[in-house]
Order: sequence, then C-alpha cells, then structure tokens
Amino acid sequence: MNKLLTKIGLGESEQKLLKKVSIITTFIFAAIVGLFWVYTYLVNESHSADENKERLLSLISNQPVSKGSDRNLDINSFDLEAHDLIAVRFINSGQPHKALPHLQRIISIRRNDRAAMERIIQVYLEIEDFERALAAIDFLLLQTNDTLSENLQTRKAIALYHLSRGDESAEIIRRVLNNNPKNAEALCFMGQIESPSQTAEKYFLDAIKAAPRYNEAKYQLARFYEIKDDLPKARGLLLEVLRSEPLNVRAHARLGIIYFYENQPELALRSYETALALNPHDYNTSYNLGELYRTKLNNNVKALEHYILALNEKPFHTEANFRAGMICIENDMIKEAIRYFEASVQTDRRNIRKLIQLAAAYERLDNRRAALLIYQEIADIDPLHIIAANKIRLLGME
Repeated sequence: MNKLLTKIGLGESEQKLLKKVSIITTFIFAAIVGLFWVYTYLVNESHSADENKERLLSLISNQPVSKGSDRNLDINSFDLEAHDLIAVRFINSGQPHKALPHLQRIISIRRNDRAAMERIIQVYLEIEDFERALAAIDFLLLQTNDTLSENLQTRKAIALYHLSRGDESAEIIRRVLNNNPKNAEALCFMGQIESPSQTAEKYFLDAIKAAPRYNEAKYQLARFYEIKDDLPKARGLLLEVLRSEPLNVRAHARLGIIYFYENQPELALRSYETALALNPHDYNTSYNLGELYRTKLNNNVKALEHYILALNEKPFHTEANFRAGMICIENDMIKEAIRYFEASVQTDRRNIRKLIQLAAAYERLDNRRAALLIYQEIADIDPLHIIAANKIRLLGME
C-alpha cells in the first residue's frame, strides 16, 4: 500500500494523513450504519409493541379499537364518567358481568385510563374470563412498564394459574413473596392454591395478619373452614366480613350455605334472599335457594321457581335441571320432566341415576322405544345393572 502511494507521488507525511482520514471515515461510516440499524430495530420494536397493544386492547374491549380513540376524550368525557360510575356501582353490588360493557366502553376510547383497566382486570377475574384478564394485565404492563407492581403481578399469577400455566404462576408468586413476604393478596392466593391442605390455613391467617381489613382473605378462610366442617368458625368470619362490608354478595350467599348445613332454614333463607336482591343473576344462589325450599322448607312450588331462575342464567346446570325434572315427575308433568332430564345429562351423559329417571319418564309417556334406547345406554355403561337388564328384556319383548 505504501509503495503504491509513493509511486503516485505522496510523501511520508501525506501518506500518514491519508491513513488517518481513511480510518476516521471508516469509523464514521460504521457508526452511521450501526445507528441506522439501531434506529430500524427501535422503530420495528415500537411498531411491534403498538400492534401488540392494539391486539390486546381489541381483545379486552371485545371490539375493534381505533388508534385515534384518545382524540375523542373531550367529546366523550361526560359519557365516560357516567359509565365509570355505573361500573363501580355494579362491581360494589356484586354484579361484575353488568359492569363489563361499561368498562369496555371506557377503555375502547380512553386507553390510558389505568383505574378503568384495573377495574376490568378485577371484573374479568371475578367472571372467570381469565384469558381477557391476562390480556388486560399484559396491556397495562406494556402501557405503564410497571413490572414491579405486586398487585399486577399477583393478578397475573392468578390468571395464569386458572389457564393451566401453573409453573409460570408459581414463579411469579414466589418472586412477589420473596420481595414482600407480607403481601396479603399473594398470601391469600397461595392459600387458595394450597386448599384444602392444612398449609392453606397459615397462608390465609398470614394474609389477615398482614392486612386486617382484607376481606377476601377472611372469605377464603371461611370457605376453608366450611370444607373442614368447622361451621362456627366459617360463620364467624363471614359475619365479620359483612360487618365491614354489608353489601358483600358472596359473603351473604356463603353464609346461607353455612346456615343450611347448620339446619337453620329461616336464617339461610334470609341470607340467600339478600344475596339475590343484590345480584339476581347469581345462578348458584338461586339453585341453593331451590334446594332450601325443597329439602328444608317443603315447598316444591318455590323450589321449582328458583331452579328455573338458575336455569335462566345457566341453561345446562346439571343438578338444577335434574331437580326440576324430579319435581315435574312428582306432579305428573311428564313432558316437562323429560325436557329437564334431557338437559341434565347433556354434559353428564354417563350418570346412571339421571339416565334411569329419564328412561322411566319415557316409559310413563308410553314412549317405549325411547325408554329402551336409554336403558341400553345404561347397560353399555354398566353391563351388570339389574334394572337396565330387566327393562331391556321386558321392553324388547313387547
């Protein structure tokens, strides 16, 4: 290289200068290329993050979201505040499913509303839509970069656990508790995971000790004691919850169950009716009230009424359909009984007890062919079932 430069007439000092210029130029060019690639990467990452946010937001709000939505903030502010007030009212009265469309309306327009996003996370967890709960949590983490939020991390763990991603869930909870062993929500969730083992009790008690006013831990501990058949302790905790939170629907409904087991039907009736007054769409409480009227208060008319209310909310509630069918059979309402029995085995087709009642109802309707098919179905499940074998023989001879 030096020989070539000498041949073209460049002196030693000029050659040194040329080399320096060449090195500097190469360095500048490399820096420009590097900066270009960094810029391209950041732009692509930004676009990718924006696209991910849009995807999550559409899933959470259950509708397409316009990128320009926030420009409508001033126009819709009064409308959105009204939606927020209504949503809070429904959440506080134990009707999260009614709060949902109002919160979806808010975040589809005001995507930076953290309070609304945290409420919709709570709602999705309560109605057990864990996929959308996780989407809302991930969106909020992307939006705020608040990866240290123990509240968000614990709720993410809850959603992951219910989506059968237990290892990820456990890892998050361990990190939260390692960072803060007194996090009441994380301790309560660990108690729910460990229940009904005795370890669960300690987690619940630690959660209450860490946050004495945290009613969720008291409610979950009451459920634990109910499972352990320690009804007085369960009742005491639920009454404690209701003293500080009189409109807690789940506490009223659970207290009704405790009174039912304690054979105090009038108190159970009062608790169930209070729960349904606060949330008429609670199909489990409607079903439990039907059970109370049928087994403790001997009122099949009211029992059927409440089984039907449960079925209005959850049409294929197996036990509500079966109980309704039994009441109809007892009152010679055979066609109605068959309809309920058919619905009761829709998701429980191998339940012989229910299939026997369905077959018997077809017999009473003089539909021997339908009855025979059901008895054959029972025999396939249990080839040694005596009633099914005898009925197949008798009906096959006719």
